[in-house]
Amino acid sequence: MSSIYRYIPFFTLFDILKNSHLTFVRPALWEDPFEGFLFRKHKTTVGQQQIREYVLRFQNQQYYSLLELTLNNFERMFFAQSWSKSNESDAIWNTYGYENSGIRIEMDQEYFTNIDFITRLEAEYVQKIKSWRWFDKSRIKEGKTDLKKLYKFKREAFSYEKEIRFIYEDRNQVNERVGETKDVSIDTKEIKSVLVHPKAKEYYVDIVRQLCTLYEVPFIGKSKLYTFEIE
Repeated sequence: MSSIYRYIPFFTLFDILKNSHLTFVRPALWEDPFEGFLFRKHKTTVGQQQIREYVLRFQNQQYYSLLELTLNNFERMFFAQSWSKSNESDAIWNTYGYENSGIRIEMDQEYFTNIDFITRLEAEYVQKIKSWRWFDKSRIKEGKTDLKKLYKFKREAFSYEKEIRFIYEDRNQVNERVGETKDVSIDTKEIKSVLVHPKAKEYYVDIVRQLCTLYEVPFIGKSKLYTFEIE
């Protein structure tokens, strides 16, 4: 089985272990403004016109009307969580360091395939995100739209993350008044390891160790990425 990794702060680890769940969030909450670019584009007058002109080159008005309804409402039914194929790197620890208190958890990505309503997407890194390329990938030309694939593309500047994304789809949560997160139950015994930031203080490492011992998950200590060792 192939391992994937998630880099998180301490309170997130505590929440996962205490409540046996992973919290998925709406991609619109992510910092990168290009996430779900087509949804964002459709929220502007110019963007709506561009989308309409493009779609009607390949499909009829009825198809466009249905797509427009979908873009207006269905963004809210997608919740996502990001993992990485990279077991660790300087770039990742710097990005998700949480002031040297970051934690890495490891799981088998195959575990997620057994969870209902979850789709696995491996990020495809592109130099520039273009909405028309997104259209092609979402199969609008063929009349088969898969909006989840709108979250597959990411700019090359983030390629060091080697990201795997899991999209949770809840068709009952189209209403915009519902929450921005979705808790998905997991078996915490499926966590293969917990690793602490390479610059973490020893007292903090001990705290994480005690937490892992309490919830019986494997703790493998502090990363040795910056430790000098003579072999």
